[in-house]
Order: sequence, then C-alpha cells, then structure tokens
Amino acid sequence: MKKKFSWKVFISFTLTFSFFIIFLTGIILYLKPPGRVAHWINWTIFGFNKETWQEIHTVFSFIFVIFSVLHLFWINWKGFWSYIISKKHSGFNKLKEFTISLVIVVALVLGTIYNLPPVSYVIDYGEYLSESWENEELSTPPIPHAEDLSLLELSNELDSISLDHIRKTLKQNNVIFDNALQTLNEIAIMNNLTPNKIYDIIVDTDIAKASNSNGSGQGKQGSGLGRKTLIQISQEMNLDVNKLIKIIEESGYQCKADETLKDIASNNDISPRDIFTIIENIE
Repeated sequence: MKKKFSWKVFISFTLTFSFFIIFLTGIILYLKPPGRVAHWINWTIFGFNKETWQEIHTVFSFIFVIFSVLHLFWINWKGFWSYIISKKHSGFNKLKEFTISLVIVVALVLGTIYNLPPVSYVIDYGEYLSESWENEELSTPPIPHAEDLSLLELSNELDSISLDHIRKTLKQNNVIFDNALQTLNEIAIMNNLTPNKIYDIIVDTDIAKASNSNGSGQGKQGSGLGRKTLIQISQEMNLDVNKLIKIIEESGYQCKADETLKDIASNNDISPRDIFTIIENIE
C-alpha cells in the first residue's frame, strides 16, 4: 500500500539540510579572503568561488526562514497556539528565562551595531583572518579590482610599460588573448591561469629585462624579480642594502630589507617597475 506523503517529515528534513548548509557556508564565508584578493588569485574552495558560496548561503537562508514559518504556522500551529492560550490563563511562569533570553539577544544586537566586546572579538578575528590572505605571497593586487583592467588600461596604469610591450610579452609567454580591450580576468580564464599570474608575466618579465640591461647578469625572462626581497636584489646587484633602503625612502616610499618589490609597490600604491626604476638608477 502506497504511503501517504508526510509534509511534516518533508519540512523537518528540509529544515535540517538547510541548517547544515547555512552552517557550512557561514564558516567558509567567515574564513574567505577579501573580494579584491579572491578575484585576483581566483580563490575557490571545493571548486566554488566566493560569489557562489555567498549565493548558496543567501538562498538557503531564505529556504530556512520559509520552512521555519511553515513548520510553526502549518505543522505546529495548534500546539503553539494552545501553549499561548494556556499561558494566558495560567500566567506566564517563566519570566526569568524569558528576561535572560531577551537581554542576551538585545546585547548581541547592540554589540554588533556598536562593535562592543565580546561580539567585537568575533568580528575582529574574522577581519584578521580575512586580512591574513593579503600577507600570502602574490595574493594582493597592485590596485583594487586590478583583474578588471583591460590591457590598454593596464598600460596606462604602468607608465613605463607600453601596450606594444605588453602584447609582445604575452605572446612570448604563449598567453592567448584577442585584443587590448580584454581584461586580465578574461585573459586568465582563456589561459586557465589567474589574473595575478597574467600580471606577473607582464610586470616581472619587464623588470627582469631591466635588471639584465643594468648589468647585473641576473635578470632573464621569467626570473620573477618582483618576488625578490631587497636583500636578494642588493646581493645580486652588488649594492649595500642599507643604501638601497635609504635611496628608496628618500624617493618617498616606505620599505624594509625583507620585503619583496611586489610588497613594497603594493604598500606604496605604485607598480614594482617604479621601485626597480629607482634601484637601477643608483650609482
């Protein structure tokens, strides 16, 4: 005999599944990198990017609310209403529990709005985890949303690198692209790379060539000088690292001996090529 479909069981299962999905996506979104970093390195987890996880979280939050309402007003409405009526006649005898629960909820809401402890600790730790992604090597874009720059726009941002040079560099490194109006992200997708990698090919190759022409003998195409620290560069170019730091700081930029050109450029809102221009002009 065919069993009758149970709406109560169906709603209960859906609520349970929705809870676990919201729980999982909530943890992932708490740990995610900032959008500018996530797009720059094509960050994914379990094959899904940040936007997809946000969409899943939003959809199942709605599902959870809808089915919670159904669970209360359709499945358990009689029991719930009977409880309210009985308490109305007998008097509310759980005032302590009600008051403590209300105080906690209000405190959490106010703590979130005004960033007060202990709620602020949770928020601050989430920001710390998010910012820690920017300390990872190669994870920070040179400017916000750099992945949306076209090759033409990038050449304008990097004054020392012409559009023709960018085209040649990409072709020499077997990077496929259609035209100069394509963005770094579009080109990255075509080549199964990240926008960060496309940018590195353009900028680091240019810096490496400049290093080679400066007589260091260390620069060559693809050497990735932008990822080297000032200590490494000073050793390769037979320069005193303290003098190197002094010259860069006199040019108006902050730097440390253990920072890479990419890090220094990012911290000072310029390109790695600008930093190397200063270095190669040191006598």
